[in-house]
Amino acid sequence: MTAALADDLTDLRLTLHRNAYRPVPVLGPHVATKAAGKRPAMKSWEAVCAMADEAEITRWTNAQRNCTNTGLLCGTLIGIDVDVLDAGQASRLTCMATDMLGPSPLSRIGRAPKILLAFRTDDPFD
Repeated sequence: MTAALADDLTDLRLTLHRNAYRPVPVLGPHVATKAAGKRPAMKSWEAVCAMADEAEITRWTNAQRNCTNTGLLCGTLIGIDVDVLDAGQASRLTCMATDMLGPSPLSRIGRAPKILLAFRTDDPFD
């Protein structure tokens, strides 16, 4: 991992933390292992990430060097996954979710027009 990428990852994770999200370091897709790019590498990651402060998050830059992706811990965060490739249908479903739940404060587009809409809940869930 380059120093610039490490700084960018740390900045992103700290920004998420400061906005009341709980970042999770996730293995990068370059790692030759099952589900690389989609899973955390650290033991007890749920507990560690739930309690992580800024110092802990900053330590991940060196302690989790293969974790070049970032996820978010759920609990009070849910995702509505509009997992369709038809642009018109994806747009209709996204509008439907927005009409029902309000605008998403955070979204992610992987392979457009697929989109993940993130919403917070008042009460945590399992």
